[in-house]
Amino acid sequence: MDFSAFREGERKGWSARARLYGDATARVTLQTIPKLLDHARLFPGAKVLDAGCGPGFVAANAKLLGADAEGIDFSEGMVAQARDQFPDINFSVADVEDLPAPDETFDAVLSNIVLFHCRVAL
Repeated sequence: MDFSAFREGERKGWSARARLYGDATARVTLQTIPKLLDHARLFPGAKVLDAGCGPGFVAANAKLLGADAEGIDFSEGMVAQARDQFPDINFSVADVEDLPAPDETFDAVLSNIVLFHCRVAL
């Protein structure tokens, strides 16, 4: 299997599982968010991108800390979940392997348990 086929399988799989994410997977991934945000050293008004946002938990927590947060995910299903749960945050469909913003747009680009799904080093 080539990598593009793998990525397409990932995209479809995460979209199909988006509604179930909060029932199981989120219980594990939510535990890493406080440490991720602690290491990010966010400040009020910091422009933050949650890259591979899933259902939006990192962006939502960054916003609680005063950041101007938004999120992207390549899964339409995950973006729909994020928008439903956090309608005051901008979420869009995009790929972390091809970020939709120029360099230096964000003060921090955060990614929670996503990078092992990617082939590029960020």
